[in-house]
Amino acid sequence: MSIKVKDCFVNAKKEEEKGRKHKGLFVAEKDDEKAEEYVKKAKRNLEICELYKEKRLDYKIP
Repeated sequence: MSIKVKDCFVNAKKEEEKGRKHKGLFVAEKDDEKAEEYVKKAKRNLEICELYKEKRLDYKIP
């Protein structure tokens, strides 16, 4: 693992401890429920994109 990546993990932990939301890399515990939520959201977003595509409307992947 590169030094930059290690620094990112360290900074993420410090920011989270200070109560700030870190938007980069972050080490987290395994959470199957949260993973399932992300998959459901991604599927919903793709379905919406397909609908827009069928209707020939502009769309972007969220």
